[in-house]
Amino acid sequence: MTIGERSGSVLVREGKGSVSRRVPLPAEARFHLRRYLEERAEKGTLDLPPLFISNYQKRISERSVQDMLAKKFNIHPHMLRHTYGRELVANGVDIATVAELMGHADINVTRRYAKPTERELEEAVSKVFG
Repeated sequence: MTIGERSGSVLVREGKGSVSRRVPLPAEARFHLRRYLEERAEKGTLDLPPLFISNYQKRISERSVQDMLAKKFNIHPHMLRHTYGRELVANGVDIATVAELMGHADINVTRRYAKPTERELEEAVSKVFG
């Protein structure tokens, strides 16, 4: 992970499809990660390589993350991934860039994020004929 004032990224190790990639972080995420790392430094655990650690100073497992998200927010990590891809497309990011950020080897896999929702279809019709 690299975090600066004006830029930063995180390495996603063996993400979906066992693909590793660097993902740029927006300013707000960098701000919160810096705060988290400052708190870790105060606890003397900054020198541990994993970004997120358990109370036992060990890397938290994928299952632990899934359980935390399910219990606290009633969502699965894949829902966050899908929302990330949809938001990129909905905000005009070109499909090739979205594919790179999502770690898709085949751009056709990324096209599903460009498929309009039912609401978007209704809004399009209302805009023209409403």
